[in-house]
Amino acid sequence: MNVDIHHQDHILDGQISGVTLLTPISFEDLELTNPTVGKYNARYKDKSFTLTRTPFLIVRDLIVHAGITRNWQELFEAYRKIGSTYKKNTLRANVRGNIKRIRIEFRGIDSDFKEIVQVTSIGYRWGKPSKPPIDSPFAIDMVSVGNLELFPRIRHVYWKEQFVDLTCAEVTIIQHLASDPMEVCSYRKLYDAMRGVGFIAGRDGLGHMTNVRTAVKKLRQEFKKIDPLFNAIICKEGEGYLCAI
Repeated sequence: MNVDIHHQDHILDGQISGVTLLTPISFEDLELTNPTVGKYNARYKDKSFTLTRTPFLIVRDLIVHAGITRNWQELFEAYRKIGSTYKKNTLRANVRGNIKRIRIEFRGIDSDFKEIVQVTSIGYRWGKPSKPPIDSPFAIDMVSVGNLELFPRIRHVYWKEQFVDLTCAEVTIIQHLASDPMEVCSYRKLYDAMRGVGFIAGRDGLGHMTNVRTAVKKLRQEFKKIDPLFNAIICKEGEGYLCAI
């Protein structure tokens, strides 16, 4: 795929600024051609069709970053002015609605279309997850400890070179634990990272401990799908957890 993944198209006043910069893109079975006025042409599995402006720009953003999780704001800015701010629920509903329309278009060609993957609590990704190159902007804040590789920018986690499918909260937990291996991270600190500082769960004020335990349990299950002997997250009863890598 011959595209510059650092390029961001600016959408101004409902129009594409510098439309000639939208070079044709081909990726696997999909091709997006250079749009002309009012027409956004695509070809998927040898079948041609036309998309409206917003779905075209979302699909383009997804395949330019194929394998990389795109968060709600990034996808929203693919078709709206960069820096546009809306209430979180409104923004997400807008993106979800457009993704739904895109899937309908593609399933009209291929009823088994599953290339657009929703990443729980984060956003969407085109195709299978892909580890960004070390010199990529997505790897600037990469954390590497033992067999663990974490890319906070895109919330990708790899264990023994294999992608671990985690939720946003689970990624947050492993990020905190891996940032200071062998040091206990308290239940309160982990919960604050997940939900916000000072958030109270449960009537007895200890609900945060239950919630963290549940999240860690699910996190371990995902790692064990890759490595049945995974035991790198250790519980210190009454205190919290540590990462023994």
